[in-house]
Amino acid sequence: MLSMRRFVIAFIPCYMLMGFLGKRTWLDRLIIGASLPLQAYFMVQFSHLHFAG
Repeated sequence: MLSMRRFVIAFIPCYMLMGFLGKRTWLDRLIIGASLPLQAYFMVQFSHLHFAG
C-alpha cells in the first residue's frame, strides 16, 4: 500500500488532461462511451478473481 502513491501520482496529469478535454461535449461523450464498457469488463474480471496477474 505504501508504493501505491507512486502509481497514483502518475495519473494526476491524465485526470487533468481528461478534465481539460472534457469541456468539449463530443469528446466528453466519447470518453464516457469508451470508459463504461471498460469498467464493466474490469468489474466482471474482478468478480471472477482474475484481477491479480
